[in-house]
Amino acid sequence: MSAIRTILNRIWAGTRLFTIAVSLLVSVLLAACEEPVAVDKNVVRTIKWQTLSEPAAAQQRKISGLVNPIDYSHVGFEVSGQVMTVEVDVGDRVDIGDVLATMDREPYQLAVFAAEAELGEAEARLQNAEQNYGRQERLYNDGWVALAALDTATTGRNAAEQQVEALRAQVNLAKRNLAKTRLVAPYSGTISKRTIEPYEEVGAGQVLLEIDGENGLEVTLHAPNSLVSRIDEGQSVDVLFPSIGELTLPGEITQIGTRAATANAFPIKVALKDHHSAVRPGITAEVAFSYENHKRAEGFMVPTSAILSGSDHEHFVFVYDETTSTLSRRSVELVELRDNAVQIDGDAIDAGLIIATAGVPFFQDGLEVKLMGKELR
Repeated sequence: MSAIRTILNRIWAGTRLFTIAVSLLVSVLLAACEEPVAVDKNVVRTIKWQTLSEPAAAQQRKISGLVNPIDYSHVGFEVSGQVMTVEVDVGDRVDIGDVLATMDREPYQLAVFAAEAELGEAEARLQNAEQNYGRQERLYNDGWVALAALDTATTGRNAAEQQVEALRAQVNLAKRNLAKTRLVAPYSGTISKRTIEPYEEVGAGQVLLEIDGENGLEVTLHAPNSLVSRIDEGQSVDVLFPSIGELTLPGEITQIGTRAATANAFPIKVALKDHHSAVRPGITAEVAFSYENHKRAEGFMVPTSAILSGSDHEHFVFVYDETTSTLSRRSVELVELRDNAVQIDGDAIDAGLIIATAGVPFFQDGLEVKLMGKELR
């Protein structure tokens, strides 16, 4: 079993190919632990096979996320007080400007009256200050009063003007607060959550309702930097919904975050380009990101069972010669593992070659074989 120990040591040493090596370990162990199989030259074996006809496809990675409306809002009163009425419930559709709830207006109406009264007094004082300034200016011009008297009148007039401006602002603020006792919809949509009942006391800014807009749905998720560096905004993706059978909808990447959040993952938003009645906010979705493998532009996907592992990190496939109906061993490089398949490349392989895809630990150069029918590959 020394051969097994050597293989395991090499697997642990080669970290880049560790995943691939583990998938191939079973076939290697079989080849190492069994006694050499005597090949009957008179028996022509039938083999499973594959034609290397196309380069390896682009990589695909699926990441789960949540469906959310593209536009949604948490709404509440901007002033505090007692809620008088709630005009909507969960599931109701609203249009922009519709009244959603009302608050007790009386305290804010009284605040408007008080501010307007203070403003009236200030405007009367300003009128007196202007009249006094006019008198002092005439007397000064006639030489009856000193400049100090005119300066005092000027200061009084300016102070009265500033007080009037300040109280006008208070009146406008009071009127604004009065208007805020009516909570209106910021845009058209559907009420998705309600957390308030009439006659409850609420604070300014407290969330009372949630509205989902009508501009479509999107999937929000977090992706690692290794994926973010290979995708772009505007790229098309497939969005799958495990809870709705085999439903797949087209999507488009609309936002890629520039700062990592939890676990060094970046926030990503994917807008759904189609609608389905079963897809609703809050359900889970899987986004399938496809991207090119920049490590290797060429290569072929073959099942892991087609690979024979040798010593010194060597890997081989058996190529079928259509002229002699025999197999020959060719060296290959393992590029990347994808599910139960592996991407291979090498100078000795090319498109159009036929390779064996099963039983390779028991093959040898020059072995005569025949191919299974295509329907049995």
